[in-house]
Amino acid sequence: MLQQFYTNIVVALKRAANEVLTNSPKQKHNVPRWNKDVRGKHKAAQQACLYWIDNHKPNSGPLFHIMKESKKVFKYALRACRKSKQKCQADAMAQALWNRSPKKFWQNIRKSKKASLPSTVGVETGNEAVTVMWRKHFAALLNSSKNCEIGNYLKQNIISHGNFEGIDELMCNSFKIKSLLHKLPLDRAAGKDGIFAEHIFYADSSVCNHLSSLFNVCLMQGKILEECMQTVIIPIYKNKNGDISDAGNHRPVSLATIISKLFEHYILSCIISPLLATTDNQFGFKLKHGIGMCIFFT
Repeated sequence: MLQQFYTNIVVALKRAANEVLTNSPKQKHNVPRWNKDVRGKHKAAQQACLYWIDNHKPNSGPLFHIMKESKKVFKYALRACRKSKQKCQADAMAQALWNRSPKKFWQNIRKSKKASLPSTVGVETGNEAVTVMWRKHFAALLNSSKNCEIGNYLKQNIISHGNFEGIDELMCNSFKIKSLLHKLPLDRAAGKDGIFAEHIFYADSSVCNHLSSLFNVCLMQGKILEECMQTVIIPIYKNKNGDISDAGNHRPVSLATIISKLFEHYILSCIISPLLATTDNQFGFKLKHGIGMCIFFT
């Protein structure tokens, strides 16, 4: 029942997004030195083509000749820029140094240092073998303890108080969900279920009612769906200039589902006051505090 409810919410969000976003925007490909060498020629070729169309597309004459030559000049400049990509990057870095712009210089350095995916990691070779290796490697690092003693203790403690005393304070509602939507990061990758934060952020307000019902059922039953907790783990280089085939030179980035993130924000908003109280001597990892403030502490 709970599984079907979660699946229906995910399917409804995807279907609504597909009906609204019928045409996805085309991916833009940046051409080096476009603004300097190509933009003017592209605009001249575009204007010549439009003027040629307005005059009923003649097959000869000066308008046809101008349109043909301007298009030829534009295509030649575009082809030359694409062929000299490395030279254009070097010229951009030199120009940034000449203009005393270190920020732009190091941005160009990072762009030119993009490393390709290694075909061999550790002793494994091939996509399938490397994928299995990463699964075992991160499973050993990230999986929680199998010891259930603490969980059983809490469960017995709740039962001893009778009928989930205080559960009404944890009950979720649509107004609370709406107040937490701004905490979801937009323009980020989706989780395993394919739901982005924008699916919920721009959805009808009725979706908050369904999510609050889902969270309440999870709280009352004391469990979270396995599909909701599944994550996509992507290995990221620690040092791009190091050995990219070394498993120790990678750190994991987990893409959790958006619904689980929203549920975590809700749980955190309920327990942040009693459980996350800190002393006045802590300055790091604390809201509206910084380690620089401890300088003035006496």
